[in-house]
Amino acid sequence: MNSFKDRLRKPWIAVIGVMVILSIFPIVWLVLTSFKTLNELFTLPPPIIFKPVLTHWIHVIKYTEFGRYYANSLIIASGSVALSLFLGMMAAYSLARFDIRRKEDFAFWFLSTRMMPPAAVVIPIYLLYFRIGMLDTLKGLIILYAAFNLPFVIWILRGFFEDLPQELEESAMIDGCSIVGAFVRVILPLARPGLLAAGVFSFVLSINEFFFALVLTGSKARPVSVAVTLFLPTGVRGTEYGNATVAATLIMIPGIIIYILFQRFLIRGMTMGAIKT
Repeated sequence: MNSFKDRLRKPWIAVIGVMVILSIFPIVWLVLTSFKTLNELFTLPPPIIFKPVLTHWIHVIKYTEFGRYYANSLIIASGSVALSLFLGMMAAYSLARFDIRRKEDFAFWFLSTRMMPPAAVVIPIYLLYFRIGMLDTLKGLIILYAAFNLPFVIWILRGFFEDLPQELEESAMIDGCSIVGAFVRVILPLARPGLLAAGVFSFVLSINEFFFALVLTGSKARPVSVAVTLFLPTGVRGTEYGNATVAATLIMIPGIIIYILFQRFLIRGMTMGAIKT
């Protein structure tokens, strides 16, 4: 029996291995390309073994404003995560605990906003931001990204709160806590994996968002996702492939670091509520 299971498992291991290689290869090739010289970028076939250089990294970091755009992205992503978590945890707790009329309809309405094509709302949002003076501002993107991340946060945290026993709040309120005190002192510490999972995914979505950032920002609040386009051809200047690969590599670093640091919380937060007893 065990030998049959082993024979059955081996093909799946090979398939998973191929899928992993196909997924990782573009990222590895992108990073390797950022350390090649200009001549090596256009050599056919492309060299696999080469002497790495830091020419493109030095140019992007030292001679461009990419550092400022990078800081803009971190500020925008962090601010949108904080705002969406603050609003989302209260909405999710209300949907999980309180007897609200047609709350399932409200929950689906929140989720349905994520199904809306960005092109359908970009013009009204642009006109609104133009009238209230929030074009090309960090706070404008923070509010917008928080609004788009809010449904995602609500749906993750709602399932998490539903899996926590309601007796926990009741015990805290018997001991003298208000409902707000029970939520802050008892529920939120237990919901930390869910909060981290929602926060990490919201952060990655915010830092990688391109369409709205391209339309709503100029030189002041330009995030790093849009700054990559500065290395595309304009006029007589060709595409700066080496510099573009450096910029793309830098964009991936925050998300990779966050995933590594909070991996165990992400797994628990995303699987909480998957099995109901």
